[in-house]
Parts: sequence; C-alpha cells; structure tokens
Amino acid sequence: IEPLVQRNLFLKFKTRAVRQHIMQRKNISNLELKELKKQFPNLLDILSGKTEPTNILQPCSFDHYLTLAECDTIQDSAKDEERRASHKKLLELFFEASNKEVFSWRYKRKNRIQLYKVTDWNYLYKTSQIEKKTGLSGCGYFLISKKLNVIYEEHWDWTNILTLFSKSDLTTVKEITSKSGLFLLNPSEDQKRN
Repeated sequence: IEPLVQRNLFLKFKTRAVRQHIMQRKNISNLELKELKKQFPNLLDILSGKTEPTNILQPCSFDHYLTLAECDTIQDSAKDEERRASHKKLLELFFEASNKEVFSWRYKRKNRIQLYKVTDWNYLYKTSQIEKKTGLSGCGYFLISKKLNVIYEEHWDWTNILTLFSKSDLTTVKEITSKSGLFLLNPSEDQKRN
C-alpha cells in the first residue's frame, strides 16, 4: 500500500475508534436536558457502558441469583404469566412513583443515544412489550426517573437492574418492589457473603 493511502486508512480507523457517544433529545427542552445532566453527571458514560454503576439493586422473580442449570429450566409458561404480571406491576408502580414522567433512551447509529420523555402509561406499556417477555428476553427498555434518582433497566432471566444515585430513595424502591411481589437482590451484599 502506498504511504499516503496507508496514512489515510489509519486516520479513518483512528477517528472511528476515538468517536464519542453523542446524546440527542426528542421532546425534551434544553432546561430538562441540563437538569438531567446535573442530576446524573455520568449518565452518558453509564448509558454507553463506559463506566459501571456502583449502587445497584435488582428486582427479580427469584429470591436468589440463578445458576446456569436453573436458567435452562425456567421456561415454564404457566409461571411466566405470574412473572409477567409482577414485572408489569413493578413498571406501573415505578411510573406512578416518578409522577408519571420518566425518560427513556435508545441507541441510534453512529454512536448516538437519543433521550425522550414518556408521560403516557399506555405508550410505556406498549413499548416495553411485557406481554412478550420470557426468561430469555431482556434489555428491552430503559428508563430514567428524575424524582426517584434511578435508572431502570430490563435485564435477562426475569431480573431488572435499578441504579440508585441517592441512598435516600432506597426505601421507595424497596416499597415498590415488595408491592409488586418481586424479590430485591443486592449484588454488593452477595459479594460480601462469598
């Protein structure tokens, strides 16, 4: 390869590797975006996966973390309906505790993360697709609650992830989880026991 062509290919590769995630917005005012960035200073890094959140709680259909063997045996359609109902109740209680105003995001092409406001339960329920959820489906919806100071993520094997940004909202999260009939797992306490 000629040196000039080789240099251009290197620069093209280098710019792709260094490219940062960009946060875009949809139906969110500049003031709301500034408040979100102020309340969640490392929000973009957490959403893009650059940093791991520290205060994590996991509402789950099970009272313990599943082993690989247990994950293979949870495909029981009779119990799936009960689990869907519990997760629907959790989402509904989370939405109500957030004053029916949450923010969601989706990944777009070219390292863009698009934030948008959700204020309608029917829209949230439709986009979350809880009725299609199984133990193998996951990572379908992500929510940010300014009131609760929490990022809510759907995860695999009937587990969700709540990232807390304030210890004061822990009691509200525990209430919501217990009302929905789910168990609240704490990975940091589990690591301390082992």
